[in-house]
Amino acid sequence: MVSLIFFEQKRHDGAIRTGIERNGNTALLGLFIEGPEDQEDDPLGGALEWYVEMRCEGDRLPTEPEVARAWFVKHAAIFRPHLLQIAETVEIGWDDPYPITWKHFDGMESDVAVEFVCSAIRRTSNQTVSQVIQTFARNFEGKLARLQPLETALM
Repeated sequence: MVSLIFFEQKRHDGAIRTGIERNGNTALLGLFIEGPEDQEDDPLGGALEWYVEMRCEGDRLPTEPEVARAWFVKHAAIFRPHLLQIAETVEIGWDDPYPITWKHFDGMESDVAVEFVCSAIRRTSNQTVSQVIQTFARNFEGKLARLQPLETALM
């Protein structure tokens, strides 16, 4: 079984990390954008404010970086409307504890399990979390396009 995760994380120091990971420990593609200079010495800098993840599992998922990127791009049209539906649901009012999880992705191949997971620090408003999910959904292919190849490394 192969697992692929396309993720984005925002840190307390404003830095953003985006990437694709295979089997929970191998970075395939990634991008790290530093936060503002005035946040460089933030003692909580590396603490996450929020994260979003598209977690996919299946026997026939790709294991190579560029093929994995292409697989996510190919399925963006399936993911996007569901992500926007999640964002709308969260904005209206999400009262369950974090993380937010969603497993209902109509249109996916039957041999691939997909789960969207999102979490944020406790005092983050539903509106902010909704905006994070909307931005992830609307810029899905653009985020994938900006990812850079990485040497195989543990994350």
